[in-house]
Amino acid sequence: MAATAAGSYSLTVQATDNVRGAYGFRLLDLTNATSLSTGSSMNSTLDPVTESNVYALSVTAGNQYYFDAESWDGDSNARWRLVDDTGSVLFVTSLDEDQDLITAAGTGTY
Repeated sequence: MAATAAGSYSLTVQATDNVRGAYGFRLLDLTNATSLSTGSSMNSTLDPVTESNVYALSVTAGNQYYFDAESWDGDSNARWRLVDDTGSVLFVTSLDEDQDLITAAGTGTY
């Protein structure tokens, strides 16, 4: 989900079949994302392992982008995802897996 406009928002958490249990979430300020450029590599560490690193990539409509997982030495449950400028998740995959070509639907910051 992406809050693309200023205002008040509500988050509702609902379980099925009256199941109760612990849950958690966090809000990320994407305006603080580290900028990447096409063709660049990023080396980073998730410490603690529950950390999230956020990056921004400017894309052009119609261009294709390939996401290459060059190396990963860590928890096999770690994921990376690409979210477009409307908040739609374009892929979620393990940090040790490449993502085939993605065609940018619009020009913007992903």
